[in-house]
Amino acid sequence: MKAQASAELIIIFAFILVMFLFVTLTTLNRQVTSEEMRGVLEMREECLRISNTISSVYLGGNGTEATMEIQNYMTLPGDKSIILVESINWSTEPPEKHLAIVASEAGETMQSFFDNMTEMVNPHWYKTCFSDIGGGPGCQEWQAGGMTEASWNSITWDIDDLVKNLSENQGYYQTVYIEDPHIQFNASYNGTDYFTILSEWVSKGNVLILSEHVRCREKSTGSYEPTSYECNPPDEGSDVWEFLGVRVHQTGQRKWTEIVNESVEFGLVIGDQFKIEEANWMEAVNSTQLYIIGRYQGENGEVVISYWNYGDGRIYYFADFQITDDMPKSLDQDEYTEVLSNVIDDAYSVLHFSSKAEVCVVPVDTGSYESLFGMVRFTNENGKVFAEVVGDG
Repeated sequence: MKAQASAELIIIFAFILVMFLFVTLTTLNRQVTSEEMRGVLEMREECLRISNTISSVYLGGNGTEATMEIQNYMTLPGDKSIILVESINWSTEPPEKHLAIVASEAGETMQSFFDNMTEMVNPHWYKTCFSDIGGGPGCQEWQAGGMTEASWNSITWDIDDLVKNLSENQGYYQTVYIEDPHIQFNASYNGTDYFTILSEWVSKGNVLILSEHVRCREKSTGSYEPTSYECNPPDEGSDVWEFLGVRVHQTGQRKWTEIVNESVEFGLVIGDQFKIEEANWMEAVNSTQLYIIGRYQGENGEVVISYWNYGDGRIYYFADFQITDDMPKSLDQDEYTEVLSNVIDDAYSVLHFSSKAEVCVVPVDTGSYESLFGMVRFTNENGKVFAEVVGDG
């Protein structure tokens, strides 16, 4: 009887000990979660204070100054963009930014975009040229405002070189933008399909931005050179293609687009409207969750601008990056191009800072700075706000 009683006491004591440990661990977990939440709220409040200070200095006109104490790291990518506020305790040395952009003869990529991005982020430029566009081999200037022949000739790498680099050196580029590439249905490098290579690269935490006709324009008859923008794959698909977790319908019509959601890297406002020149659209397949920014107006409301997470990375899609002059419209072509420029410049930072930092909008032109903290003075110099550290706080 005594042995049985002792065994029961041991069981009861063990049960009490397990429950005590469970309650203790739960309490500690709640304390950590609460501490993290306080940090997030403090960073959010500081981000908004910085944005308000910058806006006030801008509105005050040339020569206006304001000084404030910043207790976390502040990063300003520059231009009309975003503010990143990152906890000092979480901060790590940011990787050197490497970007690649593929210009397209089919788009055609605009000279103004080429000049702006070269000055803004100095990317590695690649190109995709077509044997049946522009009147000859190589890339030509065939569209009003398109890239000049001198600009085309300054680019020595093509899209095949990009895919090779992504395959052999996956960690080099953080962001890649590919415009209107018309990738052939059987394009491969070393026996591996292009989209398998892109899939492996983006899933490692990188950002891929795609626009317009991602795949070749499908035809039901005829044969086409590998350098054509058209193709006749063995299995007819009515110019509907699946890749990277989505299904894209390449239609080529013009349709009105309306912005239905906002995201800091776009700089678009709910209700903005404009007419897309070639109204491709997309839908999710399998378990892909789309973050929809723009839809076509009308009963079906097809998705025209969106992004989705892919592995540890993110993919952005724009049906086209040329808009028409039809009225009424909220943006002109230059303003719409600026949207793309901001996404290319900011998307990687937004993806990787969003889990450990607060992001807010700064609606005025600023200088570009990384990891400022302490006493910071903001100064309006001819309509642009600059920052400098003037003390440790």
